[in-house]
Amino acid sequence: MSDSDVLIKSQTGSGKTLAYGIPLIQLMVQDWKEKSFTREDGTRSIVIVPTRELAVQCLEVLSSVARPFPHFVPGTIMGGEQRHKEKARLRKGIVTLVCTPGRLVDHLRTTESFHVAALRYVVYDEADRILDMGFQKDITFLLEHLKQKGTKVKKSILASATLDMRVQRLAHVTLKDPVLVGYDQQNASAEATEEGKEGEGTAAAESSAKPAEEENYARINPNTELDTECSVPPTLRQHYIICPCKWRLSTLAGFLRWKLDSPHPNKIIVFLSNVDSVEFHYTLMSRTRITRLSGQLTAEEKVERDIRRIKLKELKRKRKVERLRAAAKIERQMLGEELSDDDVDELDEEDQLDELAMEFGANQSDKNTVPFLPYNMFRLHGNVDQLERVSVYKSFAAAERGVMFCTDVAARGVDFPGVTWIVQYDTPGDERNYIHRIGRTARIGNVGDSLVFLMPHEVRYTHNLRRHKLYPERMKPEVVLFHLAQTLGATDFAEAAPEMQGHLQTAVMNDAELLRLSKLGFQAFVRAYATHPSRLRSIFHPNELHLGHVARSFGQNQKPSEIDSKEFKKTKAEEKRKAVDKVMFNKVDQKAEKKKEYKPAFVLKAEKRQKDLKALKAPTKKRPVHLNALSEFESGLDLEPSPKPKKRRKM
Repeated sequence: MSDSDVLIKSQTGSGKTLAYGIPLIQLMVQDWKEKSFTREDGTRSIVIVPTRELAVQCLEVLSSVARPFPHFVPGTIMGGEQRHKEKARLRKGIVTLVCTPGRLVDHLRTTESFHVAALRYVVYDEADRILDMGFQKDITFLLEHLKQKGTKVKKSILASATLDMRVQRLAHVTLKDPVLVGYDQQNASAEATEEGKEGEGTAAAESSAKPAEEENYARINPNTELDTECSVPPTLRQHYIICPCKWRLSTLAGFLRWKLDSPHPNKIIVFLSNVDSVEFHYTLMSRTRITRLSGQLTAEEKVERDIRRIKLKELKRKRKVERLRAAAKIERQMLGEELSDDDVDELDEEDQLDELAMEFGANQSDKNTVPFLPYNMFRLHGNVDQLERVSVYKSFAAAERGVMFCTDVAARGVDFPGVTWIVQYDTPGDERNYIHRIGRTARIGNVGDSLVFLMPHEVRYTHNLRRHKLYPERMKPEVVLFHLAQTLGATDFAEAAPEMQGHLQTAVMNDAELLRLSKLGFQAFVRAYATHPSRLRSIFHPNELHLGHVARSFGQNQKPSEIDSKEFKKTKAEEKRKAVDKVMFNKVDQKAEKKKEYKPAFVLKAEKRQKDLKALKAPTKKRPVHLNALSEFESGLDLEPSPKPKKRRKM
């Protein structure tokens, strides 16, 4: 509770938000007792978070903590929201502001009613993620802006799950003599002293050549690696599974069905490397259907099936009789005989029989197949609209069972209650991403499990994890295939993967939308696989991929060379064009506006005069000759040229 700054390193799910939220509100209460303030005085505290979902979550926590103090009005500004609404909230006043860095800088530059002169407390939550997402310049701009406004910040807090050299350099820039919480203070102080000396030397050498903003940015943005030690909750059990590339998709489907069918309710998060893969797997798992086993039918369903078969036979017999009657009626009609009311009613009845027959046939096909995953499914990535993202966050948090396919947008700081399994279907690469992904489960003392899918040539990745004190245990794929065989009714678990692959492949090839998403996902996966860090390139090398097997893992039965066809390229180009049109829909052509602004008045008058002269010199169109106005001796052709119109003299 002192005025000294704080540097917090804590494992994911340990309650960092409450750790800084409660003291923050208490410090503001003490300030209010010394000198009362209202929302009209401006923002008193700012909490900076990297993602929108984390902003929503932090706002909920701080709102509940500040509920006894209604004058501490909390609020949020973040990307995806409407700026004019955020400006209206800032104009009224927000005492405790939760924000993302980009939108904070935007309002500092453009919103005059955003007052930060009374700012006293700044919190940098998930600092490592803020640096990963490239917000170094935004943080530097914030520090310079506060200096220009003369704002005196009493206390700054920096919280992070991992502590590398980048976070330490950010702490040197933003914190003054911080209190260290959550790690070995002797080693940290020694490192901080060394880095502080280096930073001072660098600043002294470059102060004459660089402005303060560039100097701070250079100190924040070095290229460094992760700490050698990583801490995870003791209640988190880590697993990995070695699966050939061509059976990855069927193994994932079998694992999801196995865990969701268990008596204990499970919530699963599946992490993928890109947006296209998320869209494909979400759509595929939602639409895949399998043949229903006869042993799965209850006694009531068997009775309904028998009744349906009897009705269908009766309908077929009636249709045959009515077809003969209709032929006789048509013959009478062709002979000129009129149809009576009874005949018309019989024809209507025939049409109804056809509709009923089609309906019973469709019901029969639906009854013979069932959804493979009859559970709640969600998707979350950066291209989802903000309203939908909030809806997905709340729905998945409230669900008892379900699966959410997402990118790393949900890997940092977001708390989904009751998540029991984390599946890293696409490898995270960097160890920081691995730690933050598995940190979505086993939170606040709860038990959780994680599973990472590895191909045979990626097994060495486990040795890299062990170097950082992360010890996943191997899960045999036979366990997953055994439960998948029970679901499909296969006699041998070795046949389960090929049979499931057949169901998935049929769903993809029979659906044009799924086929398009499959092609997009295939290409995006190959591109993302080539972006692993250079120090891990020996493990995740693109040359080790069998592209044919990768295509099968996306439900394809085509050769990889056939996937990138001209039609597909055209569709992809159209999608990009539509996305650009959507972004630029309400924007004005700034270049044209600038040209109009800087044109002098005499130039505009001269252009207008030239347009008027061109309009006068343009040849006049001949009026059409109406044939109905001609006499019988005229042909309608102009044999003699019409006289030219005389020019009018200017008065």
